[in-house]
Amino acid sequence: MRILAVVANLIQFAIVLAIFFTGGSSMEPLATAGLFLLMIIAFVNLLALLFHHHFPEAEQDDGRRRGTIKRRDIRVSYILGPRPYLETGKRRFEVQDLSERGVRFRVYPPVKIRRRIKGRIRLLCGRVIDVKGTVIRRQGDEVAICLRDPIPYPVVLAEKKFVARA
Repeated sequence: MRILAVVANLIQFAIVLAIFFTGGSSMEPLATAGLFLLMIIAFVNLLALLFHHHFPEAEQDDGRRRGTIKRRDIRVSYILGPRPYLETGKRRFEVQDLSERGVRFRVYPPVKIRRRIKGRIRLLCGRVIDVKGTVIRRQGDEVAICLRDPIPYPVVLAEKKFVARA
């Protein structure tokens, strides 16, 4: 398709040049200016087609294949109001958000977190879930873990509905 566009632009450029040179001096000044403008537009368009940077498929947005939702799981974000806590032994961490396969929580004050985490989360909807996971990201005072066993979809959905009502 790109080759076709380049060929069409070259043909347009050639036609405008031919008209300009064959009848240039006998044409009206307005017609001459119009052809000159068409020639510039064709030239700029040709340059844009030839030097357009093509991004590899991996870098392009996958939105067209997966729709506008980028995550596969539903996510419960605790922006305002109460939040559940991840309890691991004697420590409690405030949960920022969770999905079926992951939990992001706040570590404040900063403490050392092991690579593997095992604990329990008391959700706002009243359910208690046991979680085991691996730390996949540490950013500032936030830690994200990937869960070994996903949180059941009905549990995440019930929590999302509870948070939306609150």
